[in-house]
Amino acid sequence: MSGFYYIFLIFIFSAKMAGLYDGQPAFYACVAIGLFFYLLKWLTTRHTVFENIVMLFLFIVTGLTYVFSGEKGMLLYMFMLTGMKNIRSRDVFKVLLIDGTIVSFIMILTRLLGLIIDDYHITEKFGGIALIRQYFGQPNANVTHTIFFILVALSLYFYSDRGIRNTLGFSTLLMLMNVYLFLYTLSLTGMLSVTFLILIELLMDLKQDGFGRLQRVVIEAVYGLIVLGSIVISLVVKGRLFDILDKVFNNRILYSYYYLTTEKITLFGSRFKEAPNANYYLDNSFLYLFLQLGVVTFLVTMILMFITLRSILKENDKKALIIFASFTFIGLSDPFLYNAAFKNIIFIFAGEVLYKKLSLLKFGNILDREIYPVRDSALIGKINAMILSFIDMLISAFRWIRDMVDRDKVMVLAVFSVIPCLLGLAYYICPSLYDHLLLSRGSRLLYVEVVKMMLYELDKRLIWVRSGVSTGVVIAFIVMIIKGIIDNTKKGTDPYGKQ
Repeated sequence: MSGFYYIFLIFIFSAKMAGLYDGQPAFYACVAIGLFFYLLKWLTTRHTVFENIVMLFLFIVTGLTYVFSGEKGMLLYMFMLTGMKNIRSRDVFKVLLIDGTIVSFIMILTRLLGLIIDDYHITEKFGGIALIRQYFGQPNANVTHTIFFILVALSLYFYSDRGIRNTLGFSTLLMLMNVYLFLYTLSLTGMLSVTFLILIELLMDLKQDGFGRLQRVVIEAVYGLIVLGSIVISLVVKGRLFDILDKVFNNRILYSYYYLTTEKITLFGSRFKEAPNANYYLDNSFLYLFLQLGVVTFLVTMILMFITLRSILKENDKKALIIFASFTFIGLSDPFLYNAAFKNIIFIFAGEVLYKKLSLLKFGNILDREIYPVRDSALIGKINAMILSFIDMLISAFRWIRDMVDRDKVMVLAVFSVIPCLLGLAYYICPSLYDHLLLSRGSRLLYVEVVKMMLYELDKRLIWVRSGVSTGVVIAFIVMIIKGIIDNTKKGTDPYGKQ
């Protein structure tokens, strides 16, 4: 019953998109509800005995990892992976894209409007200028941009088969949004990751043929070198080169060296000793997987990843490869691939591939027998149908927005570029607008609060851009929605495109 799996994902994914994190009661509540629906999915799905054995093995490995390290990320990802029986990754991505977009839009809008005062911290950038880094409800600014990266990846997954012209126009809009969000987060890693994702999307759209054998070998080798390099680079690089790389990667090489030389390599992970200060952290997903989560968990996960990558290349699935490659790239500077972030959608592919491989295995004995704890019933079928009907309604609404954008590409580009720029300029020319428009309240209150801290130059060069452009984006969005409703009303249709 796919509907139960979607609800499982929605609860945990929504919690992470809303900025909840491990240790908060609200997050635990979302996980508990999500796992209840996962259990319903397992109880109502036919699994062979051998499939259940594989699932049990994966849960034992990641469960032991949780016991020894205290990290529950891989355990959550195993639920994501093993729930993929009889479900297509494309359908799951639709649900995640809609869910993530709605939650993120609410989080950002409430803070731009000043309805909720946002968290922030102060950093020095661009030659020592003190600047505000806003979070939009997330634990930190880098997470904010990472969430945008996830949404861009999901969006491009559905746009990549619509032709290079459509992809180019959509990618331009995404890059504008990327730069705009950077004005708030100042997350260089996040902005570069989104840029890399968009570039690899455009390159794949230009590639018409499939992947030859040599190309597949090279891609797999590159992935292997990235994983291996993430673990050993801080140990093999010395002298001046070490200093250069450490500076390029914002002290991550030094921190990696510290953990590799002070922590033990274990089978199922360990709890790290207290670091010298709060700046010491493992910001590389692959090193985090190897050192914090243990060698066994690392090997099992890498086997799953290589099987998934090989299947993607064999099937010439360029859209899946785009996601796999871009997530690998961001994993070099972020641990979210294997921690409790619950945003690594590569495991969706891995689950789909795993069940395809297992379905090909026939043992001719009890291992092939299907276990089906809960038989079909009218009640279960009705509940599942209601869930799927609600999800279809949301998909239809988003399809309407997409079609509206497709019909009026020039209008969209004008509205979402001209209006924000004009209002940004207006705020620059007339700073008193800060005090008169509700839509600038969030940034203005934050600015005034920091000025009270005697940091008079703080954000002076960006505050007018932030307030002006944020006002423009909100107005542009409202204009496009109103126009779409009017156009559909003229044509005698409702917002979902039904006659």
